Amino acid sequence: MKTMLLTLDDPRFKKSAAITLFATQKPEGPEGCNKALWDEIYKTVLAVAEENQWQLTGK
Repeated sequence: MKTMLLTLDDPRFKKSAAITLFATQKPEGPEGCNKALWDEIYKTVLAVAEENQWQLTGK
């Protein structure tokens, strides 16, 4: 999970990592994940989604 956070901090990977998580994960995160760390990850994902005006359909 820390690797995901590092990836979201890297400008080379931030957008592609964020869109992958945005499209495939729920706000509560994967089963068994560290909730505090996931909350930090998903907060970043939502910020990138807002910047890029992404919207979920059918999730």
